[in-house]
Amino acid sequence: MEVSTNGERGSYSVLEWWNSSRDARWSDTTKGEDAWRTYTMVLPYEQKDDTLHFRLRFRSNASRQSDGFYMDDLAFDYINSVDEEQSAISTIAPIPTSAFVNVTLQNDAPVTRCVVVDAQGTTHNVSWYQSGLSLIANVQHLPQGVYTIAIDRTSSTSHSPFLILR
Repeated sequence: MEVSTNGERGSYSVLEWWNSSRDARWSDTTKGEDAWRTYTMVLPYEQKDDTLHFRLRFRSNASRQSDGFYMDDLAFDYINSVDEEQSAISTIAPIPTSAFVNVTLQNDAPVTRCVVVDAQGTTHNVSWYQSGLSLIANVQHLPQGVYTIAIDRTSSTSHSPFLILR
């Protein structure tokens, strides 16, 4: 997905990209219900009453066959204020970690999505589970470095930095 704030023929920048290297569930050639992913992207839009142009650039590899690619339910929201709500994350441990991030939540409201973002801004899908006030995310497949865990709930997103050392 690419976006331009300089008109349809202006320069485009990559907003997000997807392929089988981004998620283990995309590495097989047949896609099932478990292959659907929800993505939230922050748009580089700072001017009111302006136009954004989007394009989906499709590239294919002739040596690999797959069931295909679908994009569904594109939605755009305009945010014009800062949410002063307290973070849903109470603590995160261990820091540094090497395999799992243990997050203590402020309350047991269900988490709808948990991803990890690296220092370059790349979003990594991780396996995770929630049990009450605890959320455990598996980060053992990620290289060492500085990351941010992003936890989505129905009406809010909370972020917390952590470090992977090996």
